[in-house]
Amino acid sequence: MNRMVRKAYYFFLKIKNRVLGRPAGSDIRGTFRRSTNGGYNLFAKGSSLINCDIGFGTYLGRRSSFSDSKIGKFCSISWDVVLVKGSHPTTFVSTHPFFYSRDCGGSKISFSSKNKYEEHKKTKDGFSCVIGNDVWIGCHVLILEGHHIGDGAVVAAGSVVTKDIPPYEIWGGNPARFIKKRFDSTQVGKLEECKWWDWPVSKIKANSDHFTSISDFCGFLENDDEALK
Repeated sequence: MNRMVRKAYYFFLKIKNRVLGRPAGSDIRGTFRRSTNGGYNLFAKGSSLINCDIGFGTYLGRRSSFSDSKIGKFCSISWDVVLVKGSHPTTFVSTHPFFYSRDCGGSKISFSSKNKYEEHKKTKDGFSCVIGNDVWIGCHVLILEGHHIGDGAVVAAGSVVTKDIPPYEIWGGNPARFIKKRFDSTQVGKLEECKWWDWPVSKIKANSDHFTSISDFCGFLENDDEALK
């Protein structure tokens, strides 16, 4: 894309977002319904966000899909990352919803006069899924609903998330398991305390050189009177 075409594209995007009431810099190429976003987001072709709250700078790759979820700022979500909603009882004689769901998702038949199994799980905040800030999720990840992925966590490609993932931990596998911590507990504590993702964008940009080294960043925090307030 040459310079003139790029300028024309972003001018069109700016007008489009203004008309639709979306924050600046939003590049929304997938399905985006009943959702809010913080600005400077990219939602790739084939992605789907329905009834979601998405933070500043977060992007989704192709065919990634979430609904009824909260996703924080500065998240990097690759392609084919899907929130899996609903489950079936494995201890019942049959796993078919005719036997435990009164409405069977709109089906014309059910053998049960009441709901006998909790098909959908929620986080303590009432969302189907909560993803913190600065989370990196690799491609082809499945996330079972009702789980929380903490700030700064990393989920390896191809994983199936069946548990909550604590902040600043790397998980992977099927089912996803703990691999290692990204930083030591003192460093993680400082990151969680300062909540850099909530700083003004101008401050983040001005101090971006500190973000390439955790020791440098923690040293910067110790000399910044405002960072830990």
